[in-house]
Amino acid sequence: MIASHRLKDIPFHESINVGEVMESLPSAIVIHYSGNDSLAGTVNWLCDKQARASAHVVVGEEGEMAQLVPFNQVAWHAGKSKYKGKSNFNNFSIGIELVNPGKLVRVGDEYQAWFGKTYPASRVVKVETKNSQEYWCSYSIPQIQALKELILVLKRHYPINMLVGHEEISPGRKVDPGPAFPLEDMRRQLMDIDRDGLLNETEKSDIQLGEVIAQQLNIRSSIRGVPRKGPLKRGKRVWILEESNDWYKVFVEETGWVKKEFVKLLDK
Repeated sequence: MIASHRLKDIPFHESINVGEVMESLPSAIVIHYSGNDSLAGTVNWLCDKQARASAHVVVGEEGEMAQLVPFNQVAWHAGKSKYKGKSNFNNFSIGIELVNPGKLVRVGDEYQAWFGKTYPASRVVKVETKNSQEYWCSYSIPQIQALKELILVLKRHYPINMLVGHEEISPGRKVDPGPAFPLEDMRRQLMDIDRDGLLNETEKSDIQLGEVIAQQLNIRSSIRGVPRKGPLKRGKRVWILEESNDWYKVFVEETGWVKKEFVKLLDK
């Protein structure tokens, strides 16, 4: 959970490589890789003034995390950036650094990172390019799951509507998080469709559960939005995120708003 723009029960190591408080709450998340193999090393570097860079959160290979910058403060993670009509992503985005070496070079039966560490073939994602084959280090399952849960928490607290890789907002200058990162799958899971299965038990214990009691119940992207296709059926269970007058904000197959009179609250 988040309090005062910090993750609760997660170590906080204050980086000095920061800007001002954001003019509005963050609306985008930018994914990076660290280019090394250590959460501690990444944290130390991003807190060092020589780095002239930072990120809001670092996620290790085992799913462990550290926060360096409050979520409402500018971190220096995006640099010169532009994407879909938006620019200067530092000013409105949360930067998440994943511990991962990035691109590898084949050495015999193993694959070597730029800093000398070798990785087995089981950790390698092979990518065919126009003239050759590239090798990238895969992201671990615990790391990806931890990232998904983090993004869900951030979406509950901030108006997040964009999930991008650094390479997308700084093409030609950056390559992270690279082709080994499942960016499109994560967008579909976290930004567009089913989020219910990605909630951990702690999050579920803090959210009210409801059940649709109407024969069919329209779900809308906003209170004044038009109904989406595929109304919710009677008996469908939903997680209630927010209440506003006569409406609940819920998530199920998709996040949206429903008339609260058609949802019965359930005991968990």
